[in-house]
Amino acid sequence: MKTSVFKRLSAVLVTAAVATAVVLPICAAEKTYDGLSADTPCKTFTFDKYLILDKDYNVPDATFNFVLAASTTHESEGTKEGIVTGVKFGGDAISSTNQIHVDFSHTDTTYTNADLPSDYNVTLTADQKCVKKSATIDFSGVAFTEPGIYEYTLTEDISGTGSSSVDNMTRYLYVLVEDNSTATEDHLKLAGYFLSTAGLDASAKSDGFRNRYPSFTLTFGKEVTGNQGSKDKYFKFTLKTTTNIPDTDVFAVDMTNATKNPTKTQATVYEESVMADANNVITITGAQLKAGKDFYLQDGDYITILGLPENLAYEVTEVSEDDYTAADGISVANSSLDYDGTAGYDELTDNPSGTISANVYTGFTNNKEGVIPTGIIMSALPVIIVGIVVAGGVVFFAVRNAKRKAEEASEADEE
Repeated sequence: MKTSVFKRLSAVLVTAAVATAVVLPICAAEKTYDGLSADTPCKTFTFDKYLILDKDYNVPDATFNFVLAASTTHESEGTKEGIVTGVKFGGDAISSTNQIHVDFSHTDTTYTNADLPSDYNVTLTADQKCVKKSATIDFSGVAFTEPGIYEYTLTEDISGTGSSSVDNMTRYLYVLVEDNSTATEDHLKLAGYFLSTAGLDASAKSDGFRNRYPSFTLTFGKEVTGNQGSKDKYFKFTLKTTTNIPDTDVFAVDMTNATKNPTKTQATVYEESVMADANNVITITGAQLKAGKDFYLQDGDYITILGLPENLAYEVTEVSEDDYTAADGISVANSSLDYDGTAGYDELTDNPSGTISANVYTGFTNNKEGVIPTGIIMSALPVIIVGIVVAGGVVFFAVRNAKRKAEEASEADEE
């Protein structure tokens, strides 16, 4: 009876073909085993790690750590407590200094549903892409004492990664150890593994972990108002992050609604080469953001940074211009920006500094007003000038006519 149940459970671990949990009594240690046989077929276990992103965003430079621990959560199913001592990762025993981990990089290749490889077990929306990495755990150095199903918990640590779990962060790993004795030697063998989200149930089988990388955009713009405000003057902006992010992280920059190679206008104090170096970009790095990245905008311009991680602290500042009065934000009344693509202008009134938890829309309005000292309203000046000319002409002709009549009267008297 025990042999039959053990075979059934072996089938679950290797093929995950059963539909419900199977209970296995713990086998009694009737003899002393001398470790694993040299020909043990399944020395290592490999699980997958998926990172899901918005289609237009870049993969972050992030490390995901995992903790393997002994578990007795499902003792009723006949499992044994896992033996952690001797488990290796990357050739060394796992420990606080040698954690099981998966590393992602901005150079990783990503896939959408349209080009998803056949070995990718993930569901994406039309606006998503993903990348997969794997981690391998070596159990060949573990001193298993008897046959059985050894249970572990494998828990993901996502702190500091800027990601969120798609389908929880804990898995149960079952290691199937079988008797592999011969007539002369008593050995065990590693026969298979089963990774699950909820016990020894084939319907709960898992191939690893899936994480969503929530990221957002930051849009900042410029408006110039007032009767003396220069519409072609370039103003200097600096975008800086105050949260520690990897230097090598790469973020896309949308310059569609700004000028990549600004021209130095009469009102602009910055050199063309300086402005072009700043604006002529398609990406920026974490190192640039930490140091502060400059941009140059004129009236009606705005720039969008894509793929900034959730909870990133940022600040957008503008160099003060003495002859302009600056105000945070851009109201609808002052806006010439249409960042959402719908009819009508949009406001950008989010705080120019803060922590990202949604898409950010911010900017500055600079106003410059001039007063004419004479008090004459400029729009009425042409009318006044015409009036003066007309009045002068009337006086001129009246005097001339009077003089001519006087001369004619004098000539008549002499006759």
